[in-house]
Amino acid sequence: MLRSLVLVLISTGLAAAQPRWVQKPSVPPEPSGRYVGDGAWLAGVPSADSIAVYAAKGNRTTDFYLYTSGSDTWNQSAPIPLGMENKAVDQGAKGLWDGGNSLYMTKGNNSNGFYRFDISGDSWTQLPDVPLGPDSQRLRGGSDIVLVRKDTTPYVYLLKGESGEFYRFDLDMRAWESLPHAPDGAQPGWFDGSWLVSDGADLIYAHKSRADEFWAFDLTAGAWRTEALTGMPLIGRRGVPTPASHGSCAAWFGGLIYAFKGNDSPEFWRYLPRADMWEELDAAPIDIGGGGALTPGDTAPGGERYLYVLRGNQYGDFWQYRAAPSGIAGEGGPAMMPKMRVAPNPVTGGWARLSYALSRSGWARLGIFDVVGRSRWSSEARFSTTGEMRLDLRSLESGVFLLRCAEQGRTGTERMVVLR
Repeated sequence: MLRSLVLVLISTGLAAAQPRWVQKPSVPPEPSGRYVGDGAWLAGVPSADSIAVYAAKGNRTTDFYLYTSGSDTWNQSAPIPLGMENKAVDQGAKGLWDGGNSLYMTKGNNSNGFYRFDISGDSWTQLPDVPLGPDSQRLRGGSDIVLVRKDTTPYVYLLKGESGEFYRFDLDMRAWESLPHAPDGAQPGWFDGSWLVSDGADLIYAHKSRADEFWAFDLTAGAWRTEALTGMPLIGRRGVPTPASHGSCAAWFGGLIYAFKGNDSPEFWRYLPRADMWEELDAAPIDIGGGGALTPGDTAPGGERYLYVLRGNQYGDFWQYRAAPSGIAGEGGPAMMPKMRVAPNPVTGGWARLSYALSRSGWARLGIFDVVGRSRWSSEARFSTTGEMRLDLRSLESGVFLLRCAEQGRTGTERMVVLR
């Protein structure tokens, strides 16, 4: 029964596009002689007839490269300066494109260095450091940045790894501002593999590694939402419990979030914001580890959308992923797969309320699994399209569990924490 629940394949309209992976030329080892490792990042810059993908190699190097899709080749760009901190790029480094002529980058490597790259001038400028903050902590694994334009002002929002401190940098005024601390959740600490993604309008999404907690920062309210979203499922098609960890990365593309789990696994997922649901995509041909990176790419005339991927893990592997046609982008809702919500969560009194929404009324199977995939409870019954039921969880010890619902060839998962 465990195998039948864990390995249910999700069937949605998005699957009909038959995405595929294509290997592209690897990132060259020169000039440092090293391959891609911790601190690597990608930034895609589209143009009318091709896409430029900038790549920092990380791995305590200053190597910086430009890939051009039209020629399918890599060329060296101006190396990243050691700067006032006298450090190369390593764990905690992240980069992004501002939609114009600039890239912005954090140095990582236990420093607070922050830089701008001028695309047309192929040159770097050091900007004011990220604040040390109340914990006097520098940037390391778990840090990430996103760009958001708010009231016409461009900002770089930054999550400081491990501590969860949250800032934004005003690109016009060149000044940092402290924002509300990212939620501690059930498991405090934003460690290597945590990431940020912005929808470019209302929300910044933050996924916490190891705990697979998922939170949203409301840009209008200037505050974190108090209720967590559904985190990346612990168990995918492989049936192996795998939390997001080193190398986990994500990108907003076509109204959806695409994300790797990292943790030396090939698992690749897509998040549907309107449904607060995840679906597993075709696994990568390689395992993604430290230095794994993902960036949006170009859109072909036929509507296909491409993402570009670094494998990391001391390899130079570089891949292109073809996603669903743009006409399907952003589709989704409760009818696509079972949607569930457990309250309260964490469960402290032995009882919880399960709210659910299915694609249609009929038979469905519910199951509860522990973190190593063992079945702890299961039931099959006839359900209406939406409803609520009471769960008796008094027999469960403290820990993290997965509640899974399978119906009509679809499956949904809700992470549940039990505290005694």
